[in-house]
Amino acid sequence: RRGRKLDMLNEFMRIEEERETKRREAREEFEWGRGTKQKNDEDIARQELEAIKNEPFARTADDPQLERMRRETLRDGDPMAQYVRQKRDGADGPADDAGDARQPRKRVYSGPNPAPNRFGIRPGYRWDGIDRSNG
Repeated sequence: RRGRKLDMLNEFMRIEEERETKRREAREEFEWGRGTKQKNDEDIARQELEAIKNEPFARTADDPQLERMRRETLRDGDPMAQYVRQKRDGADGPADDAGDARQPRKRVYSGPNPAPNRFGIRPGYRWDGIDRSNG
């Protein structure tokens, strides 16, 4: 009889180590396909779930965290949204009349005044000012 004597505990530990390295490599490969923003969002969501897990089941109307969360959300059509956005960003000057400064402004026609039409529709911003109608 030739060969080495197998120790079952050492053999089990070696197999577990191989499985763990395969799992780690698969996890790292999965992480390579994701961006840092998605990882950060996932971490934040995980922390929020941990915080919620420690809270009581029912939230009352005077819950300060719930109230803060509701106040922080900006809704469409909110007349105070622009003011709140300025206050949160710390901007000093008056805001432009385009609304959110992060969104691009809508381009408008800036040539000579066009002939009036029945509906008061302004020409597109690419119009060259030449009336090509047959009427």
